[in-house]
Amino acid sequence: MDEWILNHDYGKNGSTDRLEAGITSLCRSDPDIERLLGPEILGVIPLLQRYIAEIERFNPFYHLVKVQNQEELVIKHILDSLG
Repeated sequence: MDEWILNHDYGKNGSTDRLEAGITSLCRSDPDIERLLGPEILGVIPLLQRYIAEIERFNPFYHLVKVQNQEELVIKHILDSLG
């Protein structure tokens, strides 16, 4: 695995809070998602943080998504895709 991803700081920040709130809201509004994730809901957050870090790393080179900041990436691409 890429050393940058392994060493990246996935610390708690505003977009992490937004991600947790969005995932929790999706689970409440969709019983299928809640059944799928169940008690593992918070275990998905670190995986999505790694995914976000990879997008942020490669986006300047490959223009994967058009966003201004991490919070916009979480709202417009991660949560919208899951919803």
